Amino acid sequence: MSPAASAKARERVERVVAAAEALFVANGLRGTTMEAIAKAAGVAKPTLYSYYPDKEAVFAAVIAAVVERMKAVADVEFNGDGPPDTRIARGLTAKYEAVRELLQGSPHALELMGSKHHHAKAEFADLNRWLVERLSGILVAAGWNDGIATERARLLIACGEGIHDRAMDMEELSRQMDFVTRRLLAET
Repeated sequence: MSPAASAKARERVERVVAAAEALFVANGLRGTTMEAIAKAAGVAKPTLYSYYPDKEAVFAAVIAAVVERMKAVADVEFNGDGPPDTRIARGLTAKYEAVRELLQGSPHALELMGSKHHHAKAEFADLNRWLVERLSGILVAAGWNDGIATERARLLIACGEGIHDRAMDMEELSRQMDFVTRRLLAET
């Protein structure tokens, strides 16, 4: 494939993923069809099927793109200024904020959140491994023992998941994430 054709194919896949993401948020996984995705992306159905064998594969591609966005926004904060606990709290908050912004107002948020584990288990396992590595790396660089750093990283992620599931708004999520991070990383 020529570089121009390769670039055109990448652009087409990006259009498909963006269109599918919007449709999944608006209509849910069950309410979105391959025909609707093709139409919204401006591609023929056979073209869509040449990239993705079914709707679940498109959903997995959307999840992969969302995961990459979550990593990017978290990484900005993880690499920012401040002590490790502040950077970690801001990074985890940014990750969860990206999810909330995506699903805000969607009547299908629960369906999509439940479907992610069924259709994109590998993507979320990779995200979790990445988070453990990033947080552990930050803590080890700050002088923590590697084993303790990894344990604390896993605890922070578990706490973050619980906070995300229960916080009423981003202000509460941010405040609670900051509190838990400071407590779990306090010198004892």
